[in-house]
Amino acid sequence: MFSGNSDAYDHSVKRYVFPAILAISLFLLLLPYGKIFLSHQQRIISEVMPDHSVRSDSDVYDQTWQFWWVSHALDNGNDPRYCRLIYPPDGVSLVFQHIGWFDTYLFALTGISSSNPSLSYNLSLLLGTLLTALFGWYLARSWGADRYGALFTALALAWLPSRTAHLLQHYQLANCWALIASLWLCREYLSKRNWRYYAGFAVAMLAAAFESPFLAMFAAIGMFATAFIIHASWRRTVMLTLVVIIVTIISAVFIIKAPGDVVSPAMH
Repeated sequence: MFSGNSDAYDHSVKRYVFPAILAISLFLLLLPYGKIFLSHQQRIISEVMPDHSVRSDSDVYDQTWQFWWVSHALDNGNDPRYCRLIYPPDGVSLVFQHIGWFDTYLFALTGISSSNPSLSYNLSLLLGTLLTALFGWYLARSWGADRYGALFTALALAWLPSRTAHLLQHYQLANCWALIASLWLCREYLSKRNWRYYAGFAVAMLAAAFESPFLAMFAAIGMFATAFIIHASWRRTVMLTLVVIIVTIISAVFIIKAPGDVVSPAMH
């Protein structure tokens, strides 16, 4: 008599377990950013503490400046790959600098970076964190994980020490969502041969290449590893390889056609 009620109760409770875990996980994921955005000061998410040993020196200042510079250059009709504010009056090429061109161009279009580059910097990290978790979920699901396994994967990637460490240094590497998206989309295309996944893989690879060449390199390696592990069709593998080659050519043209001397990397 009581067994049926107990089973119904257990089933009712289990219905709320996953949504509760998901809500708590999302809250903790957004907590550092909420603290910044709700504060009255326009601070940078990874700004150094007041008692740091080296004064007025941090990578995040350079990273925030990149958001301002790209937006400022575009607003004035200039090519952001070349900056005359550095080593004036001749200026210097920035094409070899580790600038996250995808993020800086994206937020330049919003108009935020010119007036509030620190806000653009913080928003880029927030967006990168959410997208990393989201595509981590899809990646795990594509390999057969259940929703708990997919949530664990999403959180593991979002809180990955090598990723969170770069929140304090390089947004280009912290925002590694395009790498995760590339791995998910190539897995889906190799398995289902859906052209939407193929187009998505091309976009993700391009975003990875313009965020950081390291992301694109590991995405390409991951693509070949995925094809090998699942014994994918060689034709589909060749199609994905073609995307990698095209993205590499586009990246090379972006560098070669940049104004100024691009023979040797510019020094900091």
